[in-house]
Amino acid sequence: MERKRREAHSKSRRGCQNCKKRHVKCDEQVPTCANCIVRKLDCLYQSPPESSTSSSTTSLTRRPKKTARSDPPDFLSDSSSGINSRTSIGSPPASSLVSSPAAFSSTPESHRLLELELMHRWTSRTYMGLIAVPEDQAHLQDYLPRAALRSTYIMNGILALSALELARASGTPATYLPAALEYSNKASASFRAQLSNITQDNLHLLYYFAMIAATFNFALPPEQMSAIDRIGIAFDMVIGAVQIAATNMQWLMDSPISVGTVLNLGEVTMQILDSETLLALDRMTSVSRQMSPKSLSAMEKIYVAGQEVPSPPESERYMYWLAIAQLKYCFAEDARGLIAGYCLTFIPVAGADFTWAIRKQEPVALFVLMYFGVLMGRYGEDPRMWWITTTGRDLVKETSEILLQTPIAMIPDGREGITWTRQQAGLPPLVIEDCVCPQDLIL
Repeated sequence: MERKRREAHSKSRRGCQNCKKRHVKCDEQVPTCANCIVRKLDCLYQSPPESSTSSSTTSLTRRPKKTARSDPPDFLSDSSSGINSRTSIGSPPASSLVSSPAAFSSTPESHRLLELELMHRWTSRTYMGLIAVPEDQAHLQDYLPRAALRSTYIMNGILALSALELARASGTPATYLPAALEYSNKASASFRAQLSNITQDNLHLLYYFAMIAATFNFALPPEQMSAIDRIGIAFDMVIGAVQIAATNMQWLMDSPISVGTVLNLGEVTMQILDSETLLALDRMTSVSRQMSPKSLSAMEKIYVAGQEVPSPPESERYMYWLAIAQLKYCFAEDARGLIAGYCLTFIPVAGADFTWAIRKQEPVALFVLMYFGVLMGRYGEDPRMWWITTTGRDLVKETSEILLQTPIAMIPDGREGITWTRQQAGLPPLVIEDCVCPQDLIL
């Protein structure tokens, strides 16, 4: 029987050592070829022969690394969307990162291998971080990747978030983080173009993408930004996503996402909470009232522990009342445990004015945000929620330390609130000086 002849192929003369050893064609990409990316191998190339004056012995060296892109992530920046881009956060310095697989892969085969890896990661792991109710699984794992075949911004958004999740999970962010930033930048342009033509067919996809973009910004490395600054950017993006949904809520209800499922779960009562939590939540209301009494004449001033506090306008007092009411309900939903991440609904209800108050470090806004950090910390305890990490704990730590320097620290309920939230976040008690302190604070 005649043996079948092996099909001829062009030899890779300068391929990496791993490909040569396996007798497969290498695409010769630097610093890592596509085959080594897939197999997660250390890609080594043979250095070119030196001149006759040099030693004839060749050595194994890495191919030179290209400069990584340092473009900032720019998922959402169209003014008509109401979502601010994270222009203040760029990628890490180029010198500290290896070029991304997307950047150094110059062949279609290399791009395809990387994107297959990222799409596999989405359908097997990354999507889990966006599940709120069980019905979300089919939408995120199957429907959204299929929709991505027809929507460039959805495809690049999925690839960006998967690359970012891999960067965190693999322990080698230099490999995937630049790719995540590149895909996010690609996603931004086509997303902005779609915002001028919102229809019943694409509204739910635009909403999905906006939430993916918000998740991306939650998960980006903190770099030199404070927790409050990072949460302000994420708040802007979540509010923008809800503004997109508000274009036509009926269209969203009729779309293949789980909004109707969540609404059908019904409401929960505050009686589901234990007495300690109810008491702790009531301190938010108490502090808000003491810092901003309901009725003040034009000549009256607010004094807390002998210090004058500026009187906020009526609209601001209503804003805090609304934010606190929604946050209390979020604690009740958290206790019921039927909707993962329900605490995120606090963000659009509190609104853009509340986000602005956070940026100005208004004491009442920070006090409420500190309680929100407790819920974010609990949300992050779910191993599927890879993008939260220490966001909740960081918020509680940072806001509580700032609040020590405000009149809220002079209010007994304010001090008790700081103590409770830090305990919930697993933080040590703070030292509070020059005030009457509860016994569980260190003097």
